[in-house]
Amino acid sequence: METSLPPCASNSSPSACGLQREVRVLRLALSLTLVSLVILSGSLGAYLYRQDALLRRQVEVSNRASSQALQHYKEQVEPKAVAFEQELMLFARSNADFQVRIGKYFPNGFSSPPGSATGPGRATNAPAVAGALKP
Repeated sequence: METSLPPCASNSSPSACGLQREVRVLRLALSLTLVSLVILSGSLGAYLYRQDALLRRQVEVSNRASSQALQHYKEQVEPKAVAFEQELMLFARSNADFQVRIGKYFPNGFSSPPGSATGPGRATNAPAVAGALKP
């Protein structure tokens, strides 16, 4: 490295010549460090940009899949679940033993299924069991 540096002036002292060489070496090292830092930061920025693009695509795919799953649930599963719950409630009204069991899952009582003739406060076929719906 020192061979590429220009020689010191002939009228300068040996210690000044050594200091000039050291300053040149430090400047070269600092320049190389700064160039390396620029290259490293540019590479890191490109890497992070690529990761961001990949992540955005994955989020878009996940959003599409979740919206499709939600749509399938609302169209296919929910009506069947509601119908099953209504059948359970109708059965619970006619079976006192089952009222005790279903009371564990509906501690505040159970309402009548939508569209049924019985509602809260109306007469049902189920026998009145005091405290059957309490946990």
